[in-house]
Amino acid sequence: MMKTLTSIKTQLINHKALTLPQQKYLIDTISGLEKGIALDEIIEQTKITPIARGKQSVQYQNAMQLKKLKLIQAITFLQGSDWSRCLQLAGIVRDVKRKRKNGVFQPVDEIEQIIMQIINAGLPIPGTTRGLYGIIF
Repeated sequence: MMKTLTSIKTQLINHKALTLPQQKYLIDTISGLEKGIALDEIIEQTKITPIARGKQSVQYQNAMQLKKLKLIQAITFLQGSDWSRCLQLAGIVRDVKRKRKNGVFQPVDEIEQIIMQIINAGLPIPGTTRGLYGIIF
């Protein structure tokens, strides 16, 4: 216990961010010692900022926004109603995924290039009309 507190103190002195388990340990320790202090006050006094992880992280949110913008860019090249454009784009996405899986694929038009940019960025693209419609509109 003392070793953990000492390592936390040295990290704070060196202005290094605490890991999530260290933050939880510190909050549990302080709340155990100070029963009358609210958790918000503990966070404010110790200057602990909870780190967003998973789907709440900034990197994930930026990646999803990039995917949405690229899909909107791709759908502007298609004609028709919103649903019919998503239907056409879903077919193109399925074709690109199939061709890419079967071997080396060279995009022919701008829509395929945009889809390849999304795939190369490591972002999943739904191959269904409903999935694309949910992201774009």
